[in-house]
Amino acid sequence: MITVFVFGLTLGSVLAQGKKPEVRIGDLEHRIHDLVNDQRQRNGLGALQLDQKLSAVARAHSEDMAKSGYFDHSDRAGRSAFQRVALAGIVCHIIGENLFQNNLYTRPRIENGCCPASTGLS
Repeated sequence: MITVFVFGLTLGSVLAQGKKPEVRIGDLEHRIHDLVNDQRQRNGLGALQLDQKLSAVARAHSEDMAKSGYFDHSDRAGRSAFQRVALAGIVCHIIGENLFQNNLYTRPRIENGCCPASTGLS
């Protein structure tokens, strides 16, 4: 079983005018976090807290992938998510990372199939 989180961006006349809509990364991150916790609650699991330091590490990796044209759990130096978090001075014993690629301008909907039930995260 795969849990699917779906939400859409309303683009309305913005695309009709040929303009790219504004994407507020912080709002997007919070919305995904809320959707994950909604799904966890439906599955009888506790809510996850949003950690700004971990979010910053994830955001930096996302930005690097977008700017440098790659898509991988390892960064260009070969560092894993666990290593990137440690380099940021954050102590974690377990790290999970879900990557998803989408073009918000031509497909204004995010569908993130993540968290298989077997992991206990769904």
